Amino acid sequence: MRVFIVLFIQMLCSLSLSAQILDSTSVVPESQIDVVEDFLNNTDAENGFDFNTLFESLDEAAGRKINLNNTNTQELLELGLIDELAATSIIRHVEKFGKLIALYELQAIDNLSMNDINALLPYVTIKGGLDDNKVPLATMLKKGKNEYYLRWSTIIEDQRGFLPLEDPDDTSQRFLGSKDRIYTRYKHSYENKLSYGFTMEKDAGEEFFNGSNSAGFDFYSAHFFLRNISNRLKSLAIGDFSVRLGQGVILNSGFGRGKSADAVRIKRNGSILNAYTSVAENDFLRGVGATFGFGKYVDLTVFGSRLNRDANIVVPDTTDQEEFFFSSLQTSGLHRTNSEIQDENSIMQNTIGGNIRIQSGNLKLGANVLYNSFDKPFNRNLQAFNRFLFNSDRLLNASLDYSYLYRNLHFFGETAVSDNGGVATLNSVLLGLDRKTSMVVSYRNYGIDYQSLNANAFGETTSVNNERGLYLGLEVLPFREWKFNAYVDLWEHPWLRFNIDAPSTGFEYLARLTYTKKRRSELYAQFRLERKQRNNTDGETVFDPLQDLTRTQLRFHYKVKISSSIELRNRLELSGYTESQTGEDSFGYLLYQDIIYRPKYSNFSFTSRIALFDTDDFNSRIFAFENDLLYNFSIPSYFNKGIRYYINLRYKPTRNLTVEFRLAQSRFRDLEVISSGLNEIQGNTRTDVKAQIRYTF
Repeated sequence: MRVFIVLFIQMLCSLSLSAQILDSTSVVPESQIDVVEDFLNNTDAENGFDFNTLFESLDEAAGRKINLNNTNTQELLELGLIDELAATSIIRHVEKFGKLIALYELQAIDNLSMNDINALLPYVTIKGGLDDNKVPLATMLKKGKNEYYLRWSTIIEDQRGFLPLEDPDDTSQRFLGSKDRIYTRYKHSYENKLSYGFTMEKDAGEEFFNGSNSAGFDFYSAHFFLRNISNRLKSLAIGDFSVRLGQGVILNSGFGRGKSADAVRIKRNGSILNAYTSVAENDFLRGVGATFGFGKYVDLTVFGSRLNRDANIVVPDTTDQEEFFFSSLQTSGLHRTNSEIQDENSIMQNTIGGNIRIQSGNLKLGANVLYNSFDKPFNRNLQAFNRFLFNSDRLLNASLDYSYLYRNLHFFGETAVSDNGGVATLNSVLLGLDRKTSMVVSYRNYGIDYQSLNANAFGETTSVNNERGLYLGLEVLPFREWKFNAYVDLWEHPWLRFNIDAPSTGFEYLARLTYTKKRRSELYAQFRLERKQRNNTDGETVFDPLQDLTRTQLRFHYKVKISSSIELRNRLELSGYTESQTGEDSFGYLLYQDIIYRPKYSNFSFTSRIALFDTDDFNSRIFAFENDLLYNFSIPSYFNKGIRYYINLRYKPTRNLTVEFRLAQSRFRDLEVISSGLNEIQGNTRTDVKAQIRYTF
């Protein structure tokens, strides 16, 4: 009987799903790119996080396809495409009714919308699969996938730091290395169970086989990672790895999902231990980590790390001060000048930690502990705003996290303490009101005196302290082709912050309405309003009173596939900025046209854009994702007045070899000098060139 029901569902829904199944070639869905774009829109400045390896789990899943008849909630959540209600519903359906017969049967599963199904289809299958726990290590080493990347990039125009000096001996006013940026990476993987490899990088301006880098590259990273080795040893990380504990209130290495148009998915998901393959030179651990299983319900994770960090070292200048200390951590990872090289690897950070996780039915409980120590004391330049921040040579954090699923309600959160008595807590509930409506409510209270070094939890700021807030997110699918997302976030900072000399408040609203037509075209309109407070520094008063800063953004985005090979994307975005007391206003717009040419049976493809932008200043800047080299992400901010265009060419002479080239240029109408300091370019153009070779075997 069940077979006939499935066949009936398949007949009714084949028209709606067939187009998507045939078009399951995208490695990273645009919804995931939107999350990153929104993340950058919510930051006050350019963010240095390396997004290039952010979606490796999607790349890996697209190549092997997750077998829905032999998977678990954790594996589905690691894709970052669906929430825990949807993932759990899939597992429950298979357990209750038996293995899926066709992908069309997904439409009969509770808490799984058509948007969820469309997002999953490129990465899942229902075919029988091998039990990976029984695959010998030798087989994984022999039959895995190998990838090698070599990438070069540079800026064509001369920056001041690379120009010859009048006094050749005065190296303080120039970069010591060449203007080339070189990146190389090798990775061997067997599905998502085994990964090992190395990454090496030299940034523009850094020496190469010379000076401070006589051994070659400026940054080296290597990893060896195993997962699901046995029921007792579930994961093993050696070398560089990342760690995610709970909801990130004490530790979350890497990117943390925040406020975005994907309004209801705010939970931090994923495995505790993961391989690290990025080139961000600070946000990882270096050492050993392992997860052990004790029976069916208990897992224990332990890890230890010893990592050299860049820091600003202060030399004692009085007899009362006998030891060196550092006043700040440097996170740029750049070592181009003598002063930057002096900060390189100047302190040692030792980290040990662990997690005990208990899972019984729909309840998950975790206990976490994290201890950090430095070989030199951390002594900040004390000011009123950082009075309660960490200022020592060691820090102990502990937390409890939970996740509980009751019918269509999913409760999750984490509460943490630091060894000075500070407390931080985050508690949320996701409500699956029906198949077409989801809602999330989240409350956070990060204490003024709570201290952490590696936290990255949901909130307005990334510091996880001095913040209380309430977040409401909503997703509604009123009709088959329509989707509405919205959120409201209200927060306050009870203590001072940098450039904010009094307790402050803020709020943010976002709403997006999306219309999708048979996966061939999509149109959405998005509005975002944010108001926060900052000092009024007009100089007319002794003390700087607070003033309201208001940002507004209105976006119209349209994409259409005019054939199986050609897709067009268009966007118009308006941005406004207002200061309440100074009366300063700033306005800007961005208009672009993308052409994506990716024929199925050709070795050649390209993507291109031409963009017009006009903003009064940096305050009305606009972030926009750009297509780049394969698995390389670019999300620059557009500001000032000008035109920007780029073209990416890709050629596959053989099945295993991909050669790519990128040319991008910005021309500014209102500038005679671009940037400042040693990055200064005389003129009104900046041209970026990249080339990459990818070889798989």
